[in-house]
Amino acid sequence: MSISITKTTLDCLHYHADTAPDRTFLIQPKSGGMVQWTWQQVRQDAQKIALAMRDQGIMPDDRIVLWSKNCAEWIIADFAIMMLGAISVPVYPGQSEESVHYVLDHSDASLVIVGKQDEDASVMKTLAGRDIPCLAMDYYSGPALMNWQDCLRGDSANFIEHRPFIDDLMTIVYTSGTTGNPKGVMHSYRSYGETCQMFNDVFEADANHRFFSYLPLAHLAERIIVQGNSIYCGAPIYFAESLETFVGDIQRASPTVFFAIPRIWGKFREKILGQIKEEKLANLLKVPVISWFIKRKIKKTLGLDKAEVIGCGAAPVSQKTLQWFEALDINILEGYGMTENACYGTLNIPNKRFLTSVGKPLPGCDIKLSEDKQEVLLKSPGLMTGYYLDEKATASVFDDKGYYITGDKGHIDDNGFLHIVGRLREQFKSSKGKFIVPTKIEKLIVSHPYLEQVCIIGSGMVQPVLVAQLSSEAIEGLNETEILNDLKSHILHCNTQLEHHEVVESAWFTRQEWNVDNKLMTPTLKVKRHEVELCFRPHIESIAKAKPCNMLPDSLFQSNKLEAVGEVA
Repeated sequence: MSISITKTTLDCLHYHADTAPDRTFLIQPKSGGMVQWTWQQVRQDAQKIALAMRDQGIMPDDRIVLWSKNCAEWIIADFAIMMLGAISVPVYPGQSEESVHYVLDHSDASLVIVGKQDEDASVMKTLAGRDIPCLAMDYYSGPALMNWQDCLRGDSANFIEHRPFIDDLMTIVYTSGTTGNPKGVMHSYRSYGETCQMFNDVFEADANHRFFSYLPLAHLAERIIVQGNSIYCGAPIYFAESLETFVGDIQRASPTVFFAIPRIWGKFREKILGQIKEEKLANLLKVPVISWFIKRKIKKTLGLDKAEVIGCGAAPVSQKTLQWFEALDINILEGYGMTENACYGTLNIPNKRFLTSVGKPLPGCDIKLSEDKQEVLLKSPGLMTGYYLDEKATASVFDDKGYYITGDKGHIDDNGFLHIVGRLREQFKSSKGKFIVPTKIEKLIVSHPYLEQVCIIGSGMVQPVLVAQLSSEAIEGLNETEILNDLKSHILHCNTQLEHHEVVESAWFTRQEWNVDNKLMTPTLKVKRHEVELCFRPHIESIAKAKPCNMLPDSLFQSNKLEAVGEVA
């Protein structure tokens, strides 16, 4: 049953706990077993955690940092924060010490709740010397003022919780900071709740659906599409225990709604081709009866045999990737949104997809283009109330009619589908004075299975330069000559689809993994273009200086060795 959008997220918890108290809500794998919470148990645990925090002096409007990998306790803690009238401030697991310190200081947090982490020692180091109390979930072994299990022993029978109004501030979600310090995006219960309810309507979600939570809940997309949708329609959420158990966890959940980023789809493709060669797969898919069994087996192996809505977002995905999975009857719906509009913008609705676009505006979302730059402007129920403590930045991203200025260049076709060309702020000029839109080139090149991550750089250079991390398939499967010959052919083909000034004539391939620790990726697994350029441009320029006659642009197509085109071990 749908719940009115005048209800807050906390109201939804009480609604389900009152009307279906014994229905399972959260399913958490632990040490080979399964722990489940009903709606009533979630409410009771949240009230006890809230009472313990109140006893330690936490007040309404206090900011509470929530720092953990996805788990059932994350959602219980989120409800507990709401019950106090406090404001949640999610932090990504694995986030850098510098970034966490910035969030703690900028938000003036009163408490940090720490849960599942890759390394407790790293968290302890980050929090060492900080004058901030900690509440530790069972997963965290560091020092803490409060322990989760001790809090659950409290008696909340007479606990009087705060009941927020629909326009109260619910959360501050800090951006990943790809171009400077993170900004604190403020969302009210209304912007969060209306977005969740409208996604529910689009997905036709109800209590019979199943959600699987594994992308960071600190990212608003996961918090809305999984957590929020579940809360508003009353469906259960399954969690992954670890990377090692991920396959079994998703198969057990068999989600009806599944959302992934492009990198995950690339990993799924690798997994499939690790079991069956691509040429053999293509031939089998041509035989009707065998094709049906192959597709069914692959979807079951991926845990997607019951999936009704399969989405992709957070970064551009190549058309080839979408087509490859479509051949397996896995129809990926690409969407477009951002933290500032609660990820509610456009979506390729099932059976109304257009693969080269990011879909049409969702109900209640109005999208148009600026006349001068063809910049995407939008209004939606999910628009933020502003950036925390930054009125100047807030004013700069809204026009005089209340449209959010996205910073993305795009066009809308005759059928109303939105196409994203690239980030206006990421454009750069070549030495010829021509503007380069890197995203356009990257979307073409990234589809190759030998490439894990790609980044186009080259401000002030003759032609754009490709910097790419080789995939495990390339590193483990073939020799360097075969890799380079295949990549040459792929890049030359991509070049035929580009303007002359956009053509890639040089590349730097690396086996070095791009991750959060070396600052080449954000916690949401987006490439940090500036950091990639800082890391690799000196190597590229040194080759160009060493070959003044040849220059770098010809090196890719003159050598059969990766070292000659740039290879960092």
